[in-house]
Amino acid sequence: MKIWLLKIFYLLNVFIFNTQLRNKFKKFVYIKGARLFLQKAQKNVDKPFNINPSEKIYWFLENEDCKYFKNAFPNNPIVEDIKDADVCFKWGMNRIFRFIKKDKRCFIAEDSFLRSVSAAVDKNAPQKARISVAFTLDDLAAHYCGQFVSRLEQKINSDEELDEKTLEQTKKSMQKIVDNYMTKYNHQPIYVPDILKTKQHKVLVIDQSFGDYSIIFGGNGKQKDFDKMLVDAVKENPNSLIFVKVHPDTLVERKKKKKGFFAYDNTNYKNVILFAENINPVAVLKNVDKVYVWSSGMGFEALMCGKEVITYGTPFYAGWGVTTDRHPWFQTAELKKRRAKRRTVEELFYYSYVWYSHYVNPKTNKACSIDEAVDYLLEKRDEYFKQNNIRKD
Repeated sequence: MKIWLLKIFYLLNVFIFNTQLRNKFKKFVYIKGARLFLQKAQKNVDKPFNINPSEKIYWFLENEDCKYFKNAFPNNPIVEDIKDADVCFKWGMNRIFRFIKKDKRCFIAEDSFLRSVSAAVDKNAPQKARISVAFTLDDLAAHYCGQFVSRLEQKINSDEELDEKTLEQTKKSMQKIVDNYMTKYNHQPIYVPDILKTKQHKVLVIDQSFGDYSIIFGGNGKQKDFDKMLVDAVKENPNSLIFVKVHPDTLVERKKKKKGFFAYDNTNYKNVILFAENINPVAVLKNVDKVYVWSSGMGFEALMCGKEVITYGTPFYAGWGVTTDRHPWFQTAELKKRRAKRRTVEELFYYSYVWYSHYVNPKTNKACSIDEAVDYLLEKRDEYFKQNNIRKD
């Protein structure tokens, strides 16, 4: 489909008066447009991945919580008109097809793996709790687009090896995050529920938000795929307690009917428990033995906690030898070539959390290290917990 035709097609949504149908139509167009953008971007796989200090940047940001990210590039002029820009930053995959231009390089900006205290969608939380400290940029594909080569995948699959000093610092940073129960959103209580204290073998099946781009572009997941993931978990662990962890966005947006694949369904298995409790994900991961996941970043956090992880989608951390991967794409010659390198969890952490991510300290409005960003989140989380009387054992 030609891009101009897609844009005209998109305008037809004004003739759809049913809100639900109109939203589905727009999502369909967004996905088609995103594929066109990604296919075009893949032509630049062999070009260098850099932004020169002299290049003019056009920031297309829709999120008030992230506007200060412009400070991550203090030497680059920020322009208000896309015509004057050398480089365009577009937040997320929605309407990315609008930025397919022959004379511009366009980068997809996404939340990084450590984001904020409160969930981005929780409009009841104060603005300071929703402020993000990190983002990623990629001119080829977002890190969750397993069908396409991303700069993160390209870097992980390179011949580069971390020196001893870098690896040692990486281990300390990763352990600091795990020890302090840091995750993408950090507003949830930190404790171990009684049901997780049992000595019985425990399995966690991670749910995700229905229709999320990380599911669509992370292996084209459908309801049947998530059903199979749960069936496999039950069959392979007959004597275990199996928990289905609801996505935090699902908990926040129940009234808007944003749901996960398992969140409102009866699983019909005696040993399966729907775990909808509002609790810190790392507190859960530390107290289970095995994790089944499609493409959620929580799967990588499970690896950071030293757990066995089985993937069904194509997340950035799959295919490098630290997970058991069941998506059929991993059996193709293309993906075996694209993810041929064997990497450790520490190396994957460095490339994704350190090399690939940009951090900005909201206090100083300046770029900072991952450790400084973690310190900021810890401070703000403690404030948030005290103000809202949130449990922290």
